[in-house]
Amino acid sequence: VAETAWEGEFAYLVTLRDITARHRFEQAHRENEKLLSTIIKSTQMGVIAIDKHGEITIFNPAAAKLFKRKPAQTIGKNVACLMPEKYRRKHSRDVESYFLKGVPDKAIGNIVEFEAMRSDGTIFPIEISLSGCREGESKFVVGIARDISARKAAEKELMEYSQKIEKANLDLQGANAKLKELDKLKTDFLSVASHELRTPLTIIREYVALIRDGLTGPINEDQTECLDATLQNCDRLGNLINDILDIHRIESGKQEIHRCEVDIARLVNDCVRDFLPQCQAKNQELKCSLKELPPALCDPAKITQVLVNLIGNAFKFTPEGGGITVSAESSRSDDMIKLAVLDTGEGISETDRARIFDKFTQVNRQDGGGSKGTGLGLSIAQKIVELHDGRIGVESMPGEGSTFYFCIPEYKEPLALNAFIQDKLASHNLMDCPLSISLLKMGDILEQDSSPRPDDMNEVFQAIINIASLGSRANDEQFLILKDEYALAILNEADAEGSRSMIGRLLREISNRLGCNISLYQATVQIQVEDSVEKIIKDARNNLKLVNLGTFGKRVLIVDDDENIILSLRRALKASGLDLEITSTTNGYDACVIFGKWEPDLVILDLAMPDCDGKTVLKIIKKYCHTRNTKFLILSGLSEHFEEMIKLGADDCMTKPYDNSILVDKIKHLLCGSTREVEIKNENMVHSQ
Repeated sequence: VAETAWEGEFAYLVTLRDITARHRFEQAHRENEKLLSTIIKSTQMGVIAIDKHGEITIFNPAAAKLFKRKPAQTIGKNVACLMPEKYRRKHSRDVESYFLKGVPDKAIGNIVEFEAMRSDGTIFPIEISLSGCREGESKFVVGIARDISARKAAEKELMEYSQKIEKANLDLQGANAKLKELDKLKTDFLSVASHELRTPLTIIREYVALIRDGLTGPINEDQTECLDATLQNCDRLGNLINDILDIHRIESGKQEIHRCEVDIARLVNDCVRDFLPQCQAKNQELKCSLKELPPALCDPAKITQVLVNLIGNAFKFTPEGGGITVSAESSRSDDMIKLAVLDTGEGISETDRARIFDKFTQVNRQDGGGSKGTGLGLSIAQKIVELHDGRIGVESMPGEGSTFYFCIPEYKEPLALNAFIQDKLASHNLMDCPLSISLLKMGDILEQDSSPRPDDMNEVFQAIINIASLGSRANDEQFLILKDEYALAILNEADAEGSRSMIGRLLREISNRLGCNISLYQATVQIQVEDSVEKIIKDARNNLKLVNLGTFGKRVLIVDDDENIILSLRRALKASGLDLEITSTTNGYDACVIFGKWEPDLVILDLAMPDCDGKTVLKIIKKYCHTRNTKFLILSGLSEHFEEMIKLGADDCMTKPYDNSILVDKIKHLLCGSTREVEIKNENMVHSQ
């Protein structure tokens, strides 16, 4: 309102302005402040704000509860009253630095942990999130705090528990080390004891047998009876030693098995035949009941041991005039073969059946004469069957005889390949010696242009096995013929490079003996300690590639004084896919030495070399080395000497510069083709550009 004149008269000037928006803003601001105040008061976290003097401006009910202080008695006081004495001086410096100098403390914007103090002087841990804020020209710091006493107590308890666990682990490691030491002592003892006991026991038995057979002079009936008893107890002691060593090897993981395709019907018949004389002497009927059986996947020696044990037990516990039946049948539902030994003995009680496979357990044993043993036979049998991924059990009732049975897998090639690798890994220490698997898969027989017949495949793979076994330590346990896959798996105690070299030598021999009328795919994979059997097989199959049987693994010696020529030749041969082994030298004399040691299949020879030229190299090699299977390719710019080199024994010549594709074709022909004479009529004949 302002005084003014209006048309010559005194008047008031009134200015009106609509303040509805401002009123709404102020109302909203008051409501927001009220809402913020309500939130701060109701939150379960302690909210504390301080101004530039470090004095508390906000202290919500949760903070009051946390610090056991009344807001009215706390607001306006320095925040140092909430902390122990040891923090106050540093806090004052931090407040001054932030509010006066503008340098924020590193705690601003972070969640920190420190100790706080209640009104009664109690010290307790809190976790607080600090934030710097500004309202107009005023700055302040807000902290949201919570009591972490429970968490700290839990962390302390967890740390103490962890320390106990760590101590227990250390104690366990010490105990394990002690157990390993004791196990080694036991192993050493058993090894020494078996040797020291077996040797004198063998000597004792042989001398007793000599006396018993009358070879040292006549003996009477009483002496014969005593000597028979001595021999029987020698055998019992020998069996005890064998059983103890068997159970030790199995439990220590040192029992080796080598599963393969086995005619299980023949194996059972052989075991029954061996027991017939004993059963006939005891007037027992021993018969065999076999249905049509597929081959089994097992270690024949170990499964024979199981059968001998079960038949032997039946023989011991079946009275005179009783019967024993050995049966076998195939269960098509689970691809297992079930073998059983049924007797008409006195049977086994339910209590004894529960512990029949425990070590040193003997049921129905009586003092004095009668059936005796170590009580280890059935335990050994159980563990052998389990090593075959099989199961064993007994069915019996007192007075009704007993049936001991066990199941082992039928022979299936995928299962056989898994077992082939597992058995080798179980008996092989990968830390001491590398192990590789090579897979050879037959493709077409090229002359027939069709898939190979099993007979053809067996011939090729058996030839490979025979060649590998000649003059080496290779044995049948290293090879597995996979008829369904037309493949051969080879396990070799060497790294991948060494295995490929061995496969190369094999295929060179196969090429020489059988010709190149078959196609083979090859892969070699080095087995790593952590690899699963499934991964090993998958890697081998995924890496299969077609082998040039005429050149795979064949050796090429490059002799040239120009390093660039050698490098170019290596690249061309590597890109050719011929799978050659290549070595090189720039010195003629070194070439003669390498030839004698390495016996290459092809020598690529330059003529113009210092000290010892190509002509001299060829003469020395032809005079002093066996070269019947070696081809010589002259690669030189001195084409005028080619005819002379052919007369000296070279197989072909080619001028420099050369075309890589023509060179590779020549090398293929030399390595795969038959020996031929090369007529050099003129220079045009030998120029290959």
